[in-house]
Amino acid sequence: MKITVAWDNPERTIIRYDFADGWTWEDLFAAVAEDDSLMDTVDHTVHLIFNVQDTSAPPNPLSKMRGLSGQISPQLGLLVVVGSDAWFHRVTEIFYSVYGKNLEGMAGVRRADTLAQARQLIAAHG
Repeated sequence: MKITVAWDNPERTIIRYDFADGWTWEDLFAAVAEDDSLMDTVDHTVHLIFNVQDTSAPPNPLSKMRGLSGQISPQLGLLVVVGSDAWFHRVTEIFYSVYGKNLEGMAGVRRADTLAQARQLIAAHG
């Protein structure tokens, strides 16, 4: 699998996805299932960092979004995409506008240039 999923902080309030070049939509679906397992170990809101530096998205993102929406945990807070090009960030914004606003808990999508900036955005969000 070309996406790793792990806690980003000891408080277990942030899960970080690290995307390697060549990742697939199947990798992302498996990673979301992994993050659900992590979220099941806590009873509070969890924010996500998608670290997509030096990668590009596989084709057909819009056709894959519907399947992802059914896998979103109600514990999800903010999603911060790190290092994305404008196109990838736009795809995540479309996902949020179509599916995320109707999901319990999802607080929005932000873009950051670095992991440190992503963590600052999450800390400022609360």
